[in-house]
Amino acid sequence: MRIHVDRFYKLKNKGTQQITLKDIDETPEKVFIVFKELNSLLPLYNSGDKYVQRRFPKGAKASVLAYKIIDGQPWIYYEDIKSASKYTMNFKPCKFPEIKEIFANIQT
Repeated sequence: MRIHVDRFYKLKNKGTQQITLKDIDETPEKVFIVFKELNSLLPLYNSGDKYVQRRFPKGAKASVLAYKIIDGQPWIYYEDIKSASKYTMNFKPCKFPEIKEIFANIQT
């Protein structure tokens, strides 16, 4: 999946920045950057013990959404991206109503 750069053309702060997400365990997960205003997802791929996006557009309103399944139960990490920085994914177990609430938050 690719998001064409013209989708970011109207952002006030031009240029890109790097975001790094540290993975603290061995359980496989799926990690995405959610661009709320663009209604788009950008998947991130594992690079050792972290996920890195080197060309994250400055000024983009976005969040990180990651999920994994442990012993049949969903675990979620969701956080708004406030700046280009390093984040540690702290997953928490979730019930389906909580997941529904997170997805509703993404749509607003």
